[in-house]
Amino acid sequence: MNDGPLQLTLREMREMFGSGRVWAGIITVAVMIGIIGPFQTFSYFALGPRLAYWLTTVVVTYTGGVFAGSLVINAFEYYLKTTNPVLHVIVAGTGAGSAVAVLITLINGIALGDWEIPGFVSFMVWVYCVAISICISALHYIFQRPQSEIINPPKQVPLMARLNVKNRGQLYYLSMQDHYVNIVTSNGAELILLRLADAIKETDGVPGVKIHRSHWVALDAVAETRKKGSTLVAVIKDGAELPISRGQTEAARAAGLLPAAPA
Repeated sequence: MNDGPLQLTLREMREMFGSGRVWAGIITVAVMIGIIGPFQTFSYFALGPRLAYWLTTVVVTYTGGVFAGSLVINAFEYYLKTTNPVLHVIVAGTGAGSAVAVLITLINGIALGDWEIPGFVSFMVWVYCVAISICISALHYIFQRPQSEIINPPKQVPLMARLNVKNRGQLYYLSMQDHYVNIVTSNGAELILLRLADAIKETDGVPGVKIHRSHWVALDAVAETRKKGSTLVAVIKDGAELPISRGQTEAARAAGLLPAAPA
């Protein structure tokens, strides 16, 4: 079964914060800001407390912002099945910015003891945080994509909308497992409650062929075909070996997966 938005977000967080480069970047930014002392923190705190304040602020707001932004966008795409880039940026930025605004208010209340924050000031803090987060989300969306995608964006395969964002990629093959279809891509696999015939209809734009009553393969994903005992198999780029049934041999041959039959 596919993970829900929370499970997907937690997995993304574990991968991100398991990187030493991420922590090195966070600490470097926090120390630099702590030394500079913006937003009057230079006059509020001595160097030691100021570094502690900014280290706490950067770590807490970055963690909270990333978690909230990822959770909101994963839920948005999980339930609404959309990958619209503009909505992606706005939803992620609003979720992250809202969390950051709340966290900044709490940190300042604890560090400065100032809990008397006028409503207008609180609203403006939220506006600034959301605006900045939307800009960051837009830059992240632009620069994380390969240049070839930006110049020649690929046609979206309808079936991809059913998958979690993390698992979307080049479609490799579809396999029936009980009442579910295992959709396998270059980035992962996911079980979806769907008939194989209906799943194949949603592969529009991807050249492929049904090689068995339980298997469909994308032609570009097949590395080779070979004999395995008395059975023909299609070897997929990810190493999977799928049987080619006798009843589908001619279809596989017509698709170019097998050599032409001898005259």
